[in-house]
Amino acid sequence: EDTFGSTVVIGVSLETDKGSIVTADNIGIIDRITTQIAKLDTVKSVDSLTSIDYIYGKDNALVAGNLIGVDRGEDGLYPRLTDEQVEKVKENISSWSDMYSRVVISDDGRAVQMQITLKSDNHPDPKAKKESDEVVRQRALDQIREITNKETKDSGLTVIYYGDPVLTEASKSFMLSDLESLIPLVVLVVLLTLFFSFKTLDGT
Repeated sequence: EDTFGSTVVIGVSLETDKGSIVTADNIGIIDRITTQIAKLDTVKSVDSLTSIDYIYGKDNALVAGNLIGVDRGEDGLYPRLTDEQVEKVKENISSWSDMYSRVVISDDGRAVQMQITLKSDNHPDPKAKKESDEVVRQRALDQIREITNKETKDSGLTVIYYGDPVLTEASKSFMLSDLESLIPLVVLVVLLTLFFSFKTLDGT
């Protein structure tokens, strides 16, 4: 982390069952999610369909622009794309498929993913109250879920979350669930074993 920065990543996958996910509506959803998540104080960067660079040639030079190919509005979001602009986005993706395929979009074009890198140092102020990394990452995951669920509501998109913070949360949940079932069972087995050994309630 000292050399390359944070290695803590939360992934968000959006998938549609209605053909290509590259539509005007879906690009708008992806852009709103990306923009809001990027503003969180625990987030370092967001790589998604609407934030990844698009390299192209212009005047005998290489230029790093945006994959969407239009300028953002005053609100910081892309305007709703026309059908022609959506087709241009698809052309940009296919023109450099090695860069984008399986990075921000699936091979069949039905799913996109966002890679959200969290900050490695969430306590830059030495006087501020320090929280554990687990608490900070869980808060970031909860905020990302809230934003994504709000923007994808009634959109028909399937959302999947992944990454170390998601695995940590799931492991904790599974562990508590297992203990709730396991402890009563263990107590019962021990009591039965003692009862069959001593044959009396007093001995048990």
